[in-house]
This record gives sequence, structure tokens and C-alpha cells, in this order.
Amino acid sequence: MIEVCSFKSINALTGAKRRLALKKNTKTTRPRENAAQKTATTMSPRRTVGIDLGDQTSHYCILDEQGDVVSEGTVRTTESGLEEQFRRMAHARIVLETGTHSPWVSRHLEQLGHEVLVANARQVRIIYDNDRKTDKIDARTLARLARVDKNLLHPIRHRSAEAPGRPSRTAGPRSVGLRPVDPDQLRSGHG
Repeated sequence: MIEVCSFKSINALTGAKRRLALKKNTKTTRPRENAAQKTATTMSPRRTVGIDLGDQTSHYCILDEQGDVVSEGTVRTTESGLEEQFRRMAHARIVLETGTHSPWVSRHLEQLGHEVLVANARQVRIIYDNDRKTDKIDARTLARLARVDKNLLHPIRHRSAEAPGRPSRTAGPRSVGLRPVDPDQLRSGHG
């Protein structure tokens, strides 16, 4: 005769009472700071500006705290043109793309008291991969990205104007210790 064993299934949930999850108390109270106690360095800028730099003129877009466009336009890409547009503006976050003019423009805008970010153009796909690429759209996109999260721009830091290893503007054959070569001397073999 074959003996059949019967196993009684054990249900772990029957007979056991389920405990309710407790709500965690994670609220902590911090002393509130009034606006007068905050300094300009700790406050985030109220306005965000995107500038698409060009050789002659640059397009800019200014956003307010809510991300609405306050102003758009063009400015001459010169020290006087930038001063005229941004000198009287309250502390703002200004973002530029890397390029020929970005080193001196970023230094100049920092001297005017603004927080300047230089976006790595090759890392910001939303700009370089855009089919509807115009200077106006690029300026808007830069401003919106800087307003949301400045790390999306993959910001870089330019060397200072006095950084070593950088040729000076006056560097030429005489400043290096070489003499200019006369093409006639090369042809005659006396050079």
C-alpha cells in the first residue's frame, strides 16, 4: 500500500496581524531669515540672461524669476556696447557659449558685477543639435537652461588674461628673439 503524505500549507499571512506603517516625522524647524539678512552673494539672481555671441553683434534674452521673457534684442559685441546694455542692470546670471569672444566678454561682464557662466557648446546638445538654429533661439535656450539648472550647461572656466602659456598680443618674431626673414635673402641663399 502506498502511503500518501499530505502537507498542510502554511499561510504566513493568516493569523498574523498586519501593523500599520508609521508616518515618519522628518520635519525640522529652521529659523527664518528675512530678506534683509540675505546678502547679494547668497541670493540667486532675479534675472537670467542668455547671450549668443557674434563677431559684430550679439543676441540676448532676459528672463525674470518665473521664466517669462522680459526683453530681447541685440547688442554690439564691444566693451562699450556691453557696458551700455548691462552696467545698470541689477546682479544677474549671464550665460554665454564658448567661442572666440567668450573669454574677454565673460571677464568684462564679471567686472560689471554679474555671475557669468560659459556653456560648453559641444556638450549642450539642445543647442548644437537644433534644426531651427537662430541666434535669437540660442539666446533664449541658454537663458532657460541657466535658469533651471546651470549644470546642464557643462560650464567651463576660461583662464585669466595673464595666465602663463598664453601668447601676448605683442608676441612676434622680435619679442621671441628671432629676426624677420627677408624673402630675397632666402632666394639668394644668404639667409
